[in-house]
Amino acid sequence: MREKLTNAPLYFALSEVRFNTVLGLKQNYLPGIQEQLRKAGYPDFEPSHEITFQIKPSAESEAKPRVDSAGVNRYVFRDIGRSAGFSLSASSIAFFTSAYDVFETFRGAMMQGLQIVHGAMGLSFVERIGIRYLNAVIPRNEERLQDYLIPEVLGLTVKLGGTIEHAYSETKRRLEIGGGVVARTMVRNGRVGLPPEMGNVALTLNERFTTFEGMHGMLDTDAFLERRESFDLEVIDAHVRRLHDENEEVFRTIATEHALKVWE
Repeated sequence: MREKLTNAPLYFALSEVRFNTVLGLKQNYLPGIQEQLRKAGYPDFEPSHEITFQIKPSAESEAKPRVDSAGVNRYVFRDIGRSAGFSLSASSIAFFTSAYDVFETFRGAMMQGLQIVHGAMGLSFVERIGIRYLNAVIPRNEERLQDYLIPEVLGLTVKLGGTIEHAYSETKRRLEIGGGVVARTMVRNGRVGLPPEMGNVALTLNERFTTFEGMHGMLDTDAFLERRESFDLEVIDAHVRRLHDENEEVFRTIATEHALKVWE
């Protein structure tokens, strides 16, 4: 296992497991799950309802594309300081944190929450497992982003003059076990924040990132496995470790040697 980066740029981490839908979550299991998560250190409970939209091609007889909407009930359990928590729905559980320490701590919290849910509901299978890390790359005084990130992900930011507003790079690699790894790098001038799809987690970000405003890079690595398997905590744990290693490899490929020395 690699040593911890003392000054790591990681400011948000998320791990999600999607499982067979349990329609009786709210009526039959939620109170017991909430009590166990409260005792585990996540007493801040908040229900939410999300509406998603999907645009589908229209049939030949229809003049416009069809827009389908669906509602999802989610239940969020956070710690007192709102630096970590779980998001639970009838078909998924996610653990997220803005106070990432080391992978073993992160993995342990996620597996604890999953074990609580499985113990209550008796899950049958999983069909997707994912880990996503967000890193804010902030150069020190008199340094530049190209000192921290390889040229392949910086686009034309080094070549063009004037004030750069943003640049975006994305690469996806397929995994032989199923699923893949997506590496996204965005260069932007402004504040460090979360992508729009993560805006509902309502976490407190580390002050080191929230007080900064200026040119920085966001390195977003997302490793996932997509295949249906019988529910087995040990197998899931092994997948989580593998996905972490995939993200780690991508991170260390994109970061320069100088960046890794600064962050260690």
